Amino acid sequence: MKIAVLIGSIRRNSYNRMLYNEISKKDLGGIEFYDVDISKLPLFNQDIEENAPQEVLDFSRSIRQADGVLFITAEYNYSIPGVLKNAIDWGSRQLSEKKHPFFEKPVGIMSASMGIFGGVRAQLHLRQVCVFLNTFTMPQPEFILPFAHEKFNSNGILIDEFSNRMLDKFLSSFIDWVEKFKK
Repeated sequence: MKIAVLIGSIRRNSYNRMLYNEISKKDLGGIEFYDVDISKLPLFNQDIEENAPQEVLDFSRSIRQADGVLFITAEYNYSIPGVLKNAIDWGSRQLSEKKHPFFEKPVGIMSASMGIFGGVRAQLHLRQVCVFLNTFTMPQPEFILPFAHEKFNSNGILIDEFSNRMLDKFLSSFIDWVEKFKK
């Protein structure tokens, strides 16, 4: 099983990237979580859609080949970061295919934030966007990591025991969720 991961923050030491790093260290029985770099995508512009740049084609292919998609996002101004929205906008295009890459993909959503709400508002907005994408978005359990700056050590390791247990529960549920829709 292959899971494409879109990290909503392109900051090198973001807590969302640290969360991805925690996932990538886990032994999940051969399940591959791979980071899809969204930092190099041009701003969405319908004028260039007909001759989409190679970065867009590569991005689209990375999503298409995945069995599922995991969004790990920061929250900016009560919503998802612009860089993530831009990637989703490109990914919602059909390009030369009949359906866009996100169409009917099983999706999971996680967030980490320094604030008390842990990115919950970004998750809500992302869930709205996923309705348009026609994804199968996992409803429960949710993974929201508030006060992330207190839960990682200086080496970027998730040291909070409760958060680690919740991460394991989320990943187990998400893997089961993707398996339900695997074609």
